[in-house]
Amino acid sequence: MIEFCSPENQNEWLHLRSELWPDDSEEDLLLVGHAVN
Repeated sequence: MIEFCSPENQNEWLHLRSELWPDDSEEDLLLVGHAVN
């Protein structure tokens, strides 16, 4: 599980998500990331 304790971790999460689900927008990624967390 990815922790949002720093901007770097969040950026890594967004980058990972953008590779796995390139059709998603950053807003969707943030919502999903916080929901998962």
